[in-house]
Amino acid sequence: MVNEGPSGSSDNQCSFVASDLEKRIRESSRMSDPARSEESSPTPLCSSEGSLSPVCYTPDPHVLLGMEAHAKCIAAELDVLMRDLRGSLHGMSDLTREYANCYLTSISTSCDSVDAAIKSTYAMLAKTEELMGVLKSKDKLQQQIKQLKRLVDMFESHFVNSLA
Repeated sequence: MVNEGPSGSSDNQCSFVASDLEKRIRESSRMSDPARSEESSPTPLCSSEGSLSPVCYTPDPHVLLGMEAHAKCIAAELDVLMRDLRGSLHGMSDLTREYANCYLTSISTSCDSVDAAIKSTYAMLAKTEELMGVLKSKDKLQQQIKQLKRLVDMFESHFVNSLA
């Protein structure tokens, strides 16, 4: 069994030619039909007279042409299938990349929003502490106002008593 190298190439498609195709076909037909007996041997198409050489068969050219046509059809369909698969995989890869970028953007935006909320919370706490400090000084002011009112009331009662 000797395989010859590529015989032709078009559109990234290589064709291989087997130099012993007839022999392979003959052997495969013998292996696939073991029920044939030696008495019902096929009719030889060529043989050497007076010698015990093997019988030569010539394959039907229509069968070979049909096989070649089917092989080309299958190769073309496989090529289309591979192109479709490549296109689908590229599309899936693009979608995956877009989804990853979208996810990254949403995570980044969420982190920025949480960071802004934390900063606002700390700013509000600082203002609350400042307000508490102002309210504590209000208590002092309230005490001072109460003392002034008490002094004014005492002065008024002392002044009214001295006039009477």
